[in-house]
Amino acid sequence: METRIIKTRLKERQEVFRLLAVAEAMQKPILMVGPAGVGKTRALLDYANAYYEQQGNGKSTRQNAFVLETDEGTRSTEVRGRINIEKLTTEKKWVLDTPIAESEFLLINEIDKANAGLRNSLLGVMNERILFAGKDKINCNWKVFCASCNVIPEDEVGNPFWDRFVLKINVPRMSKSSLLNYYSTGGAETQISIKLPNTTELNETANRLNPDKLGKLVETCYDSLSDRTLSFMPQLVAAVAIVYNVGEVKAMVKAVDIVAGSAKSKQLAKLVEPQELATARAMVEAISNMSDYDTICNQIENVKNYIQSTLRTSGLVSEIDIQEIKEELEVTVNDNPAFNMNEVLEEAESESMAQSV
Repeated sequence: METRIIKTRLKERQEVFRLLAVAEAMQKPILMVGPAGVGKTRALLDYANAYYEQQGNGKSTRQNAFVLETDEGTRSTEVRGRINIEKLTTEKKWVLDTPIAESEFLLINEIDKANAGLRNSLLGVMNERILFAGKDKINCNWKVFCASCNVIPEDEVGNPFWDRFVLKINVPRMSKSSLLNYYSTGGAETQISIKLPNTTELNETANRLNPDKLGKLVETCYDSLSDRTLSFMPQLVAAVAIVYNVGEVKAMVKAVDIVAGSAKSKQLAKLVEPQELATARAMVEAISNMSDYDTICNQIENVKNYIQSTLRTSGLVSEIDIQEIKEELEVTVNDNPAFNMNEVLEEAESESMAQSV
């Protein structure tokens, strides 16, 4: 198990880095969709930088990342490679320079604008990890194959080309609060730690998945996902479980959310989540609608008691699931303005009493 430490100035991009790690673990292409200027290119370069810094072998992102800016006029030779003129003229050798095959981190920007010839040239690189250059077949070394676009064109929704990207992520603009935080910190660098499984760990985790729950996953998604995507679901669930550090049920729900959307993931959650865990989540969620401080405090105690008396004794809920409930409780409570306002008032009252003394 490797822990990747990513240094970045980007805000609100932990989900992007996690999915890049999932893509690397699965060795599957990933598509980032979002408006210009949200940091899609920067995210991949920061992710690559983390890899080379930890390797310490003298390699760098500049040397081993391939970034192609595409438009309607970009030719397939940008992918298949160009003739090395120097070797042709001095050594009379026909040699292709193929940086896309040699690079370890690939990013094809604005892939929605790429013409059919360019996309066809990319298929072998994406799927078989082979660059077909005439009669030559050149093995590709990529660890992450990433493409980006502002939006998948409406007239291409359902096009088989986009299904080649098992993983897709929407990259939104930063929130206003994050922008203000960015200003106040001067764009300070932050660190994000992500676990990255090796092939053995990924396969072992996939092989341990509950067959009945996998069956419910297939039942839920069969009509909305291709056979290609469904065939990769055990590996995706395993990668999510390790990278996100979550239990089997939440990993399945998250995996479905990634490839099929929130409606399907909620549908699956009802089928695979133990009733005890669903009840705990409902108890936590109820806090978000409470406006009375004392009521919130009582509900917090109810959740804590339920964790001890039911979740820990049911035998159906893992320790990871219990930790998730605790984290959800903390986030929900801290996000409730009634609870935070009461803390502010108590703090102000304490200060007032101290001054009067």
